[in-house]
Amino acid sequence: MSKLVLLLSLACAAGAEPFPYRATVVAIEDLTPAIKRVRFRLEDGLRFKPGQYVFLKLPDDYVVQWNERFGTSHQEVFRPYSFASSASRLPWFDLMIEHAPAPPGEDVPPGVASTYVHQSLREGDVLRFSAPAGGALSFKKDTRRPIVAIAERAGAAPFVSLLEYWFENQWERNQPIYLFLSDPLLDARFREWERTRKTFHYYPVSGPVRDLSAVPRDAEAYVAGSPAMIREVARMLKVRGIPEERIHYDGAAAPSGAARLTASSVASMSAALWAKEIEHCLAASGKK
Repeated sequence: MSKLVLLLSLACAAGAEPFPYRATVVAIEDLTPAIKRVRFRLEDGLRFKPGQYVFLKLPDDYVVQWNERFGTSHQEVFRPYSFASSASRLPWFDLMIEHAPAPPGEDVPPGVASTYVHQSLREGDVLRFSAPAGGALSFKKDTRRPIVAIAERAGAAPFVSLLEYWFENQWERNQPIYLFLSDPLLDARFREWERTRKTFHYYPVSGPVRDLSAVPRDAEAYVAGSPAMIREVARMLKVRGIPEERIHYDGAAAPSGAARLTASSVASMSAALWAKEIEHCLAASGKK
């Protein structure tokens, strides 16, 4: 059990609220037709580290309406989203949220949380959040190894947070950074960083990332995206010569079927453990 999950378990036993933080929506921006960037202003004292994520809780009345509309039986609904801005920007922070449509040809509804954000969320709304969690994607600055970050679409969110923070502190001077981004968002920002930061190298592609020949073999690699994408990229990185212990997965979308558990793959499971602990906490408090 991770330290964060243990802390939540202890807080739950003491009767603490699993979603203690409130934030107000101050801006909603369409990055693509399927991805929105939502900017929040904190009403409480939340603190996070770049590379972490947070659970967003949907309003109870929306969940009731959703159940009536689709015949579902959701109770408390919450989903993890990576911070997409530097921690130095607090009390403001960004999330990048991709809509999950209903699978074609299947009689199931679309993603409840992403549909709420894309269709119902408005400026001025106040939402509740868990404490920040995760950390598998936090760049290691004490290894002197090159850093390779690989993401697809909204999976770029934690790397936006990390890169902003690293550039603010000028840590990239000691370690080159390589960003591979599938179907890139915020392309102009990344290109500007590449122009002004000598050790930052940007590789945007349309469609899946297939060519990792530019990846240094001594790199620490960080991957964020869907489980299927993470599995495939991890396979390609191993072929490139990057060992499992230097491949770090996004905590909000860890791959399944890993050949063996390592420190990074254990860390990547923290989102699921955190979610289960919140479920237990809600059940114990009678809210579920």
